Amino acid sequence: MKKVVKITLTVFLALTLFSCKSKPEAEESPAQAPVIEDTDEGLAKHEDENQQSNTDAVITVNTEDLISRLNDARNAAVEAGAQEFASQQLAQIDALFEDLKGKESFSEEETSDLEMRYNTLTNYVKAKSAKQKIDENELASYNQSSYDKGLENLTLVEDAYSAESATSAEILQASNEAYSNFNSVLITAYKTLAKAQRSEALKAKKSADEVKAGVSRKEQYAEATQYFKDGDSLYSMQSPEKALDKYTNAKNLYSELAADVREKRAAALAAIEEAKKRVEESEQFAEEADAKTPIEEPIEGIEEEDAVLLEADNYENPDDAVIEVDATIDGEESQEIQEESAEISEEVPATEDSTEAEETEVEVQENLEDSETSESQEE
Repeated sequence: MKKVVKITLTVFLALTLFSCKSKPEAEESPAQAPVIEDTDEGLAKHEDENQQSNTDAVITVNTEDLISRLNDARNAAVEAGAQEFASQQLAQIDALFEDLKGKESFSEEETSDLEMRYNTLTNYVKAKSAKQKIDENELASYNQSSYDKGLENLTLVEDAYSAESATSAEILQASNEAYSNFNSVLITAYKTLAKAQRSEALKAKKSADEVKAGVSRKEQYAEATQYFKDGDSLYSMQSPEKALDKYTNAKNLYSELAADVREKRAAALAAIEEAKKRVEESEQFAEEADAKTPIEEPIEGIEEEDAVLLEADNYENPDDAVIEVDATIDGEESQEIQEESAEISEEVPATEDSTEAEETEVEVQENLEDSETSESQEE
């Protein structure tokens, strides 16, 4: 019995020890991250700060660009003549500009409004300047319909300035159309005047060509022709007013050349006639001397009657000195110019004039030589 109890106690003790030995150890709890209260609110605040910083940078950059735009618009108005034609309106807009620049930031809308004011003023001033030129030179009749439309648009703009309401796109458009209308009058007028002056310059050139101004006054003739060609270039580039000035210079210089050469030619012809008269008198004295005391032997200094005193010379063709220009411009006036050319050619043929001038020069030289011979015989 004791043996059974002893065995049972031993088994119980063994089980107890085994159970205690195989019990798992307690695990350590992991470290917890610190808890931040209102995490979402803090993140949102951080994002707002970043966004505000970026917005401030954009405003700074845009402000510089907008001010630059307004400065360009103001400069355009000043260059157009705003200080002369609309100093009061310019001062009002400048005051608004200064107020805008004093702000820390401003919008695109505010900038556009001020820019529109400057652009309206620019067109208004250009229209006023164009109208003044038209009125002073009495050019309205060249394009009366455009002139009348310009007056209507200009009145709209001036009424808007009087009511201090020249801030709309409609007024900007009216100012632009007013300038366009008056500019059309100027273009039409100066194109008409330039073509008429070109025709006069071409007549003056032909007159200069008739007296061979390209030979005797080569530099001035080339200068006048350059004026003429410059006029054609400006006319083709839609600058008729400047072309008119060039054609006027060409006409005046051609006319001066023609008149000067004609005057000198008249003096030369008078000298020729005087030389002929002297030759005739010398011949008469020579005949009387031969009758009284005929020369029977050769005398030094007196050439035979058939002696050649001058070597033959080939004169250059004066027509080669003529600088050609276009007879027409823009395909206009061709018929008129052709008729004028035909009339001039019939009145004074160039080749005949050239031949006559050459023969006259040779004749003068020969007559002078004969005169010297006759005087020697008298002695």
